[in-house]
Amino acid sequence: VQGVREVLAFGAQGRREAEMDQIEARIDASLGTQGRWIALRRGLNQAAVGIGIVTVAMVAGSGVHAGTLTLPQAGLAIGIALGAFGPVLAVEEFAADLDQAFASAARVFAITDRAPVVADPADPKPLTPGDIDITGVSFAYPTDETAPAPAPTVLEGVNIHIPAGTHAAIVGASGSGKSTLASLITRTWDPASGAVSIGGTNIADVSLHDLRTVVASAPQRPYLFNDTLRANLLLAAPQASEEDLERALEAVDLTDWLATEKEGLDTVVGDMGERLSGGQRQRLALARALLRDAPIYVLDEATSQVDPVTEARVREGIARVAKGRTIVEIAHRISAVRDADLIIVMDAGRVVETGTYAELHACGGALAMLEARETDAQPSA
Repeated sequence: VQGVREVLAFGAQGRREAEMDQIEARIDASLGTQGRWIALRRGLNQAAVGIGIVTVAMVAGSGVHAGTLTLPQAGLAIGIALGAFGPVLAVEEFAADLDQAFASAARVFAITDRAPVVADPADPKPLTPGDIDITGVSFAYPTDETAPAPAPTVLEGVNIHIPAGTHAAIVGASGSGKSTLASLITRTWDPASGAVSIGGTNIADVSLHDLRTVVASAPQRPYLFNDTLRANLLLAAPQASEEDLERALEAVDLTDWLATEKEGLDTVVGDMGERLSGGQRQRLALARALLRDAPIYVLDEATSQVDPVTEARVREGIARVAKGRTIVEIAHRISAVRDADLIIVMDAGRVVETGTYAELHACGGALAMLEARETDAQPSA
């Protein structure tokens, strides 16, 4: 059962219980209808079997009376009828379960038969790490056929060039399309128009395996399995040694905390990492990405739940481990990415400014406005 803590914390037990009662009432009504139908079908089948046996007995009796059948022959005919109709009743008993199985299978196949959002091309091209080019990209999240209106455009005509080995920070107000852009670089989605290329190759033309080898990502809300720290880290690099794991954890400033855990790397993190704080979950996801040892890292607000002091240490560790790699970072604080090689400012799905922090700050444009808003939002001492 998920969400119990939140339900209790907000005093929503009564509402949830009422909702559950309504759901149970609908289920009971459905089961009642199903039960009546099964009972009717079973009764009709049994009646048909009974009528069939009586009919055979009457015909056999008439044959004996007319002299066309002997008494043993009539008894044999009735015995055969009884033996034949028994399996018919058994099939009817099985049919009720079969109906439920077909209904369940239909729901399962509806999911498994659904086409994947992205798929490997028929003839994949090799992928060589290099510059990232986003050319004329537009995107809107898909909606189902019953949606009352088409989905709004999230990105429109985006053009970005990120040289290999560059630390590029993408900033902008909430809803400006930053995370969507990160999803396109990792090919979680394909753009509606335009292309995302790495090393001059459209990533839609390469296999997903090759792309995942070149690009490692750390999301804002990482998923952690109800397993040990070690198992969650080894998901990215099954062959990683103890030294590799320790180096990655040191880079994200988790070494001191790990030393306080009695089980060390064998500490179980709980369902979705519930035994860890939000910042620890994010840093563990960062360590997992670093273990991938990829040429390109896409970090989607990967330190948004980490305090500024710890974040500074984490950034130093990432810079050390990922030196010379391309880092595309979705930033939640401009103050944290002032030293980025390239800052890309987005607004309403479009790129409005690009340049270094010094260049953009000096021109007093969109970045300066975002930074002023960020400063105003900080609590006064």
